[in-house]
Amino acid sequence: MTTPPTDAERALLLFSLRNPLHPDACCTIGMLNIFSKCFADAGSFDPVVQGPILRAAMQLFTKDRPLQPDFALLVDSLMKCRCKPAIRALPCHQTSRDLPTAFKGWVVLHERLSNTLSNTLRMLKPGEYFAAQPALGPEEQPWPCCLEDIVPLCDPPKNPSERVLFLAITLCTFARFGGPSCHSTLTLMGSIARVHPEFGKALAVVPPTYDACLQHLNHAVREFSPEPEREWSQRGFLDKVVAVVLFFGLISAAGAEEDGKNTENFKYILAGYRERIEKFAAAAADVLRIVELPVLAARLPNKQAELEVVKGWCETIIDLRARHWKQKFSALFGKLAEVYGTDTCLFVECPDPKSKGSNLCSGCGTVRYCSKECQTKAWKYAPAPHSTLCKAIKKLRASPAVAVSLTAGVAEDSGWHGILREPHSEQCKVIVDKCVEEPPAGADSDKLVREIWSGAAGLLEKKKKFSRLEL
Repeated sequence: MTTPPTDAERALLLFSLRNPLHPDACCTIGMLNIFSKCFADAGSFDPVVQGPILRAAMQLFTKDRPLQPDFALLVDSLMKCRCKPAIRALPCHQTSRDLPTAFKGWVVLHERLSNTLSNTLRMLKPGEYFAAQPALGPEEQPWPCCLEDIVPLCDPPKNPSERVLFLAITLCTFARFGGPSCHSTLTLMGSIARVHPEFGKALAVVPPTYDACLQHLNHAVREFSPEPEREWSQRGFLDKVVAVVLFFGLISAAGAEEDGKNTENFKYILAGYRERIEKFAAAAADVLRIVELPVLAARLPNKQAELEVVKGWCETIIDLRARHWKQKFSALFGKLAEVYGTDTCLFVECPDPKSKGSNLCSGCGTVRYCSKECQTKAWKYAPAPHSTLCKAIKKLRASPAVAVSLTAGVAEDSGWHGILREPHSEQCKVIVDKCVEEPPAGADSDKLVREIWSGAAGLLEKKKKFSRLEL
């Protein structure tokens, strides 16, 4: 049976959590040993007795230190033993086979602190806190007994919305750079979002949220090994990806009504995914490949539910990417059809705005001019050079997704001109699907699409403005 901590050990833990860089603080070996004594019995939680320790643990994560240059110093300090000889001689500083170094101590302590704080928050309903005790001082109150216990006051002072945003960025920094077990910070962040929905909204809109999650997904894939002797890597893989998936589920549900989904947060999360869709889809494809390995299900027979949740999330992200690109390519061919369908000369400064575009550019097969003279001037026309747009469209036409689909249709109505005449035709839909499956420019496809879209849209807009001036 684990002996309870002494008053001196408890005081040392509180001091070290609040002041981890202080010369009199103990390292993570001592902190973890004392913390384990304080929370030895998971079934008996006393918010009054354990509240001060939880408050100090939360302060370790939420001080403004992560936004300052000494964040690296903090993590480096927590991963090394810098204790004074007097502290090293204490019984709480004893190492063991499971806890040989301060580095291992920080890995375990980080996870233990995050999970304990998360489990405590799960006892509360959204917006609920433990009752304050009038006879106790501020640091001795149950945790959390007020909003400031979760979203701390800042120096200089900030309004509540700024404080929530500040906390989101701070914890995201911990989730990215806090060490090998920092994926557990995602669990803590999700639990905070459940109690304080405004925090969930902040997480949904700040870019570091998505950067941290991508980092954990990619790290999980890199560290995975199917070898029997590396079962720890298989469990670590699942822990990380489950943390990411559940985290997004929690912030999506933060502040939700009976339907279980906050429409506004979900909208923000979808936008965050779309802005990084290629990275998320690549990570999801790698994770899905591992999740579907028979060896993983065989080695982790009690984790089938988690594996199915992860699989569903990965398939959703991959499908989101497909729909994202389908919309982009459909809109792109629609814009090119608009250019192709303009029957007047598309040289912006054509002397006769109403002149018919009888000369179709043989390079792009899309833009029309009234004469060779206008076509020549348009090639290097600074406000809207046709050379840039022409080369981009030619690259699109030459890509396998488009070229192969058009080889059977050499006739005007079934070739490139045909799909520009009818951008909603079945043939155009087939080409769009092919472009989704096999992006025309590989990793640079987004750049190519933007280049063509901006060139085509800009050309039409400039032509309209110039025509109005001429009239």
